[in-house]
Amino acid sequence: NSPGQPLVDQFDAPELAPVRDLFLDGAHFLYGHTMLGRYGTFGYTSDWAGGHFDTRRAANTFYTAVGRSLPPGTRGIEIVKSLSPDSSPQEILAAL
Repeated sequence: NSPGQPLVDQFDAPELAPVRDLFLDGAHFLYGHTMLGRYGTFGYTSDWAGGHFDTRRAANTFYTAVGRSLPPGTRGIEIVKSLSPDSSPQEILAAL
């Protein structure tokens, strides 16, 4: 950050209030998609996703929910790797 700015962003700052939830949803979406795509066969642009989501909104909601619930690090990787390639979105969310 620039000199005089805090080293870490404060997500509870009043200036961020109008966009805080959108910002965090975007971060959760990216994390969910990245983990499912890197360690499984369930990425946003995968054949799996194309077969399970009729709209972008449905896919976005799913990947955001995954990102919100999937633990970081080794535990999250283990969970994704344990999923069957035939898992439904509901089964994936239940595994988290």
